[in-house]
Amino acid sequence: MKVVLYNIVSISIFFLIPLLSLAATEQTVEGRIFRKDGERELLYVQKEFFRSMGNTSEISHVYFKENQLEAAFEKVTVSQGKLDFYEVAINDLDSYGSIIREGDSLRLYFRQNEKEKSREIPYETSLLTGPQLPGFIQQNRNRLIRGEVLDFHLPFLERQTIIPFQLIPGRNDAPEGLISVEMKLKNLFLGMFIDPVEFLIDTDSGRVMEIHGPTILPDPYSSRKKTTVDTQIYYNYF
Repeated sequence: MKVVLYNIVSISIFFLIPLLSLAATEQTVEGRIFRKDGERELLYVQKEFFRSMGNTSEISHVYFKENQLEAAFEKVTVSQGKLDFYEVAINDLDSYGSIIREGDSLRLYFRQNEKEKSREIPYETSLLTGPQLPGFIQQNRNRLIRGEVLDFHLPFLERQTIIPFQLIPGRNDAPEGLISVEMKLKNLFLGMFIDPVEFLIDTDSGRVMEIHGPTILPDPYSSRKKTTVDTQIYYNYF
């Protein structure tokens, strides 16, 4: 069986949110998410929003169903290159998670179906979240083109931990002007049970143009809410 990875708020967060609300928010990216196998069936539309003020920036990914109803969102606030606050919600799974950085510690929180859990762990400088990943790839475009392997961590809030991943060279037959990079678990044993995710990256800009692979989003057309789906995502930039 394949596994898809993918509460006390500090006073600083309460001060930070009003400041960010004063900054202009702009939509920067739109992605159209299709089922990977079978017919080209639109599952979700993803919109990215960005705003910044001084050394603080906020990136939001919002996912909409075909009927325009919001299905899920991720939002991260970063100050001086460090994660301050992250939250993710998936409506059909009735799940919500968050991360708050307090100095050198991270407070992890997860809630699903009215069951809650939280845990404190050390802050890891290589920690990324979903909304940060495209920027990380773009910043390291030249290293990826050279075939270097990049290490980083992603949160797994349901398990109250963070997990090491790698970006490695992908297939050699990517379309002209693009390179293929795969995201996979660093743990070789667990990687046997989890499909990698492929990113197709523009060699000139470093932008992620396509993503192919599993997603944490549930299949919106399945009666089983926890049924996940392999997807193809195509991005347009504004």
